[in-house]
Amino acid sequence: MSIILLLVYLLCCNTPVLSTKNSDEIALLKIKQQLGDPPFLSSWVKGFNFCNIISGPTGLISDGIISVGCTNTSRVDSFVIRHLINFTAPFPEAICGLTLLRILEIYQIPSLYGQIPSCITKLFNLNQVVISETSVSGRVPHFYNNTNLSLIELARNNLSHSLPPSLSTLPNLNYLNLSSNQLTGTIPTSYVNVWGIDVGNNQLHEFRANLFEVDLSHNKIYGKVPASFAIAVALAYADLSFNRLCGELPQGGIMGRFSAAVFANNRCLCGHPLPPCPNSSPAPAPAPA
Repeated sequence: MSIILLLVYLLCCNTPVLSTKNSDEIALLKIKQQLGDPPFLSSWVKGFNFCNIISGPTGLISDGIISVGCTNTSRVDSFVIRHLINFTAPFPEAICGLTLLRILEIYQIPSLYGQIPSCITKLFNLNQVVISETSVSGRVPHFYNNTNLSLIELARNNLSHSLPPSLSTLPNLNYLNLSSNQLTGTIPTSYVNVWGIDVGNNQLHEFRANLFEVDLSHNKIYGKVPASFAIAVALAYADLSFNRLCGELPQGGIMGRFSAAVFANNRCLCGHPLPPCPNSSPAPAPAPA
């Protein structure tokens, strides 16, 4: 072997690989930096014991915390930031460096801004993602291959654009909460695969679904309530109030489960449990211009 090939081999193949525990430490220190090096994270320095620690502005959980949990092999599998009211920072993209992360919870941080980085969808061990009550904006991430995800809660943010159909392909997703954002467009028909969904308080326009529970209130959904609504035998909870729906409600089936409040404050709905329709049922309202 020539001396040049020998040197290449030594450099490429015998260089020590950074341990995975050390890579988690590096990611946490980058998160600290991206959050603006807050004083309450002053103990986060090279070589610190990051497993199962709780840090906060006052040391009181009620005043906000950043919590790190680990596996029995000292890998980070839980990262929680919550209730930091007087705290302004961009969303820390370095979270994507926590490659074994299973639980991510970021909520009640009104001045956390920026977009949810797309690299978060490459954390394939994620089981729960909660990013709520923040100022994050942009699109809802496409969690294409996150087969372990059972809960996604991205409520009360500034997310916009349309709903990604890819969320309905997640085989273990039981609950999806995207309420109180600025989402537009239609609800993809593929969302029938999601056990429960809350997309209330957005700017969505159309509804076609067969779910276990559905909250579509305070949107801009128009047209008729589809006949499939009355035969959605799994549907246990629904709220279609404060939309632009019109026409006669479907009858029979499971309609007896629902009170008038479920359909209140629409454009011109009629039929049980609402007042009877006139002799000629009103035509569905036209699509918004």
